[in-house]
Amino acid sequence: MKPVAGEQHWPGPQQSPLVYTVGEVAVRLKVSAGTVRNMIDHGQLYALRLNVRRIVIPKWAVDDLVGRPSAITPLPTCREQGPTRTRPGDAPASTVTRTAR
Repeated sequence: MKPVAGEQHWPGPQQSPLVYTVGEVAVRLKVSAGTVRNMIDHGQLYALRLNVRRIVIPKWAVDDLVGRPSAITPLPTCREQGPTRTRPGDAPASTVTRTAR
């Protein structure tokens, strides 16, 4: 069947959908459905409520979330860490000398 100009078609298996369900977004983000609902409730993810139980998330909202820089700070490496903790009475690290055994 050839498409007619101006006619709308549902996305086939090879096309990506325009909207996702909460479960589909959870699978894509590798989180639980509850986490996705919390993200929606806190305004971190845009969603449309079609009725009391039906929530859909537009593809652009998921793409925007994935492309957004994370607020999580990377863990420092050993070189970036500050001074190590010392106990009271310990000598500063610069004055400690090691002797060979």
